[in-house]
Amino acid sequence: MSSETFKQIIDYIYSGYLRINTENLFQVLAAADHLQVTSVLQEYCEFLKRELLQFNLNVRWYCCLCAIAEKFGLRELREAVESKMDLNYQDICESEEFLTHINVQKLFSLISRDELSARSKTFVFKSVMKWIKHKNPKMLS
Repeated sequence: MSSETFKQIIDYIYSGYLRINTENLFQVLAAADHLQVTSVLQEYCEFLKRELLQFNLNVRWYCCLCAIAEKFGLRELREAVESKMDLNYQDICESEEFLTHINVQKLFSLISRDELSARSKTFVFKSVMKWIKHKNPKMLS
């Protein structure tokens, strides 16, 4: 943990003000998690939900945000990311990043959700088959 990151957390503890920026996002989250300063984790969770999820992000960003949420136990962020992915499922499936960045756990989690927004069950099935074929071309030969 850098001295600047530690100073930022200490300043927050004393002042209640957290200077959030994306340059030190991972360092501050890791330090706050290590120091068990849950209020800093919550502040970053709110920042990510407010600032990043308002845009239609690419699959790589969705996966990154999910990984952050899972690593630091940010359930609200994970739910917000997955809800956003639900709404954009069709666009996500049609991107090349869907094939390369979605892992089996994330795909299963996504297609298991009741809120999944897709044209039809057939579309979901075809998207999963396309993903499987990309991951293991021999399986469907």
